[in-house]
Amino acid sequence: MAGKKDFSAANTGRVYSAITEATADPEQEPQQAQDVQRTRKEYNEQQAQEMRQAGTTQGRKGCKALRINMAFTPETHEYITTMARVKGESITDFVNHVLKQSMAANAELYEQAKAFKESFK
Repeated sequence: MAGKKDFSAANTGRVYSAITEATADPEQEPQQAQDVQRTRKEYNEQQAQEMRQAGTTQGRKGCKALRINMAFTPETHEYITTMARVKGESITDFVNHVLKQSMAANAELYEQAKAFKESFK
């Protein structure tokens, strides 16, 4: 059976200094890290609405797009992805285009449904 190993002569200074650096207060960080602060442009509600309409909200503070998590049948999903690729657009752009066509075709019915919904308030 092997005897106990003696680690008393091991140099542990690097380990302790790494721990000290990692757990230091943010105030003790190098000056370079503090100088790198990015300011993001903020948008008013009208600008945010315009960006939502154009679909250009990604990475813009205060301009979040409305999102829906949807589930499709495999056949529908294949159709959506294939047709989006054929047209050279994203899946979101393709689905938005299809829904806009449906909105145009059902505009009168949609207005009646909105009026009906408003009558309950």
